[in-house]
Amino acid sequence: MPALLRRALIMMLVLAFSLGSAVWVAPAQAAPSEELIIYRMIVTLPPDPICVGRDYFVNVRISANQQYLGQDGELHDLTSVGINGKRIEAFANDESIATLSSSASITGWDVDNDAPGEVTFKLHTNKAGTTDLFFEAYIREAEASQQEPYFGPKETIKVVSCKYEVTMNATDVYTGDGVTIWTAGNLNTEITGDGGEMQGSGSFAFDSGFVGPPCSISYSEYQNATTITGHLDDSDQLILDFQYQPGQITSQVSCPDGGGSGSQTIDLTNTGIASVTFPATGGTRALTFTYAGSDFPPGTMIIDVQPVSEEAGS
Repeated sequence: MPALLRRALIMMLVLAFSLGSAVWVAPAQAAPSEELIIYRMIVTLPPDPICVGRDYFVNVRISANQQYLGQDGELHDLTSVGINGKRIEAFANDESIATLSSSASITGWDVDNDAPGEVTFKLHTNKAGTTDLFFEAYIREAEASQQEPYFGPKETIKVVSCKYEVTMNATDVYTGDGVTIWTAGNLNTEITGDGGEMQGSGSFAFDSGFVGPPCSISYSEYQNATTITGHLDDSDQLILDFQYQPGQITSQVSCPDGGGSGSQTIDLTNTGIASVTFPATGGTRALTFTYAGSDFPPGTMIIDVQPVSEEAGS
């Protein structure tokens, strides 16, 4: 078998096993040509999720693809050669959500990856939302072979918040028979992650007080270590799950006829607030709870969630 024919058959076999990996391909319209050369632009986006306030890279490749007619009667790529020196223009439809820079770049050799015909755009995300990215190039060689010379794909990206500030405030007051007992707690933390799952933790710190002459009661501050896990579901809802650890409170009682001290374990799990849903844009919810095993009237927990834009590269 002649060496040239053997080399061509080897290339055909290699390409037959590799063609299935191409994604985001936008070919120029092929016209009848004896040379059987078509031109393609392949755009490779960063994997989801794409988070607010970060920088990503978008790779674009222009190639000339020599084709052959297979036994199935279809055209298949025999060779794919990257084309250098081609100007690719790129922009985001809604630049309040994301921007591409620069607006135009020339394809060339990617020294690190030995990849001719490629160029890399920087994608910066500004806020959550969905927008389209447009890419276009003019290929003089395509026009010469009666193909559409202007071509390029439109790619849609979804930018999501991957960092939220969570503030929780809880209050409960009991008043009766000339006695008032109150407790108030606060937690302020952030959850962060890749958009698939975000997590944060902090201490839910409480102060308590007692008013009921002639006695006085002083309470120590108690803390419930709290872990918050969040994720965005398919309906763009932010679901927060709460896991609490018990805290210990001590009290000192002083009355005209005597006094004493004691301690008690407080577990916020008994409030029944284990999961809360918000829009992906955040918001505030006021929830009523009854502490299991307590004679106190229902308390109130206010949870405020706000997205936080991360600095690029964080």
